[in-house]
Amino acid sequence: MKKMAMLFLSSLVFFSCSSTSTKTNKGKDYGVVEFTEGMDHLYGKDGKQANQELAFEYFQKSAAKGNPLAMDMIGGYYSVGMAGIAKNCKTAIEWFDKAAKLGYALSVNNLAYSLVSCEDETVRNPYRAKDYMNRLFQKETEVITYLDTMAAIYAELDKFEQAVHYQTVVVDLAKLMDLEEERAAILKESLELYKKKKKLPKGYQADPKTFKEKESVDGESNKD
Repeated sequence: MKKMAMLFLSSLVFFSCSSTSTKTNKGKDYGVVEFTEGMDHLYGKDGKQANQELAFEYFQKSAAKGNPLAMDMIGGYYSVGMAGIAKNCKTAIEWFDKAAKLGYALSVNNLAYSLVSCEDETVRNPYRAKDYMNRLFQKETEVITYLDTMAAIYAELDKFEQAVHYQTVVVDLAKLMDLEEERAAILKESLELYKKKKKLPKGYQADPKTFKEKESVDGESNKD
């Protein structure tokens, strides 16, 4: 149930950060209203009584209009079995796949996880799951920046064991994503600092691309 709660939370965060318009792409209706109703009934918000069954009906209506978040939610229902919906990882995978093909990154993750955790051994496919995650990491490169920052924070707090743990993951992801050599080298340098229980030097810029952009802006400012 904890996994499902996290899935719901991630969907809610994604939705709240997206456009509130019910029509995009030349007026196409993506079922945002229905999805919002579903979330309200799921959590009992805006004066509505919590009702998982009714929420599921709204998610179905939203998914019928092409809403990937609703498709992901339906996959979640089937993934854990709730609100009278029988647990069925095959069906869950089908829904996650639909949402993933529409560009919803969380569904790619849920799809890959289902491919290595499904109770039906005939459905499990770690190679396919790895391929999905490799492609996801290559598209969602921000994760390296987030983890790199966490490592720097732990180092600043003198918690070098945690800093090394995070930065090791960062370096491994950099290899997986085939990151440019200059940035990958800097990430490795940070890891070596943490292993020696050293913090980042003052004014240290972890991202050479950002550094170059800043350098360019400062140069232009100095000309004035």
